[in-house]
Amino acid sequence: RREVKNMRTDKYSETMYKDTIDEVEMGFCECPFDEHEVTAHLAESGVEDPDFWIPLIRFGVEQKNNVRGCDDAADNVANATSSRTEKIQITYVDQSVAMIRHWRKISPGTRLGAWALDDAKAYRQIPLAPDQRRFGVVAVVDPGAADKPVSRTRFFVLNGHAFGFTNAVYNYCRRPLALHRILTSLFWIVGDHYVDGRWGIEPMSTIKSSFETSSAVMD
Repeated sequence: RREVKNMRTDKYSETMYKDTIDEVEMGFCECPFDEHEVTAHLAESGVEDPDFWIPLIRFGVEQKNNVRGCDDAADNVANATSSRTEKIQITYVDQSVAMIRHWRKISPGTRLGAWALDDAKAYRQIPLAPDQRRFGVVAVVDPGAADKPVSRTRFFVLNGHAFGFTNAVYNYCRRPLALHRILTSLFWIVGDHYVDGRWGIEPMSTIKSSFETSSAVMD
């Protein structure tokens, strides 16, 4: 943990710290802690050997119009401790094009509509097992207040998966598959999905109800 204690501020530090505090308010992680407080929190949560935890360094990556926080699970070798024996099942644009063509074939002249939904904070919505939360401790630089810019490293314990866990992709992608089965089998909604994005393509007469139903099921 020596390199974590020596973390320095950069141009993304203020954004990273604010975004992490926002996640606390959303329930995706627990409080800003000092090092000894992390151990105490894990002990209270029933984690065995609570002193054995490995922090993830959070850093900012600029993407188009925003900065995304990434947690380095490669540097602390957390990713190296797991294996992946399954293949990710995702869809492709060709399937959506085929869907539209099929609608045109079975119902020519019908005006079609479409909607799209995004699963916000996708990986965070997949909870960590209690005994695995020791691997979900994130280190973030607190740049300090504007009038007292004294930086220090603070720790947050994640309740969900980190954007940096290789297995987060695999664990999350089971969720849209389950949603797809529910929406198509129970509600007969014509749609598709790609990782955390979901969309529907139906006649205008049913597009509103399919959107509202899909949104309610996702909630």
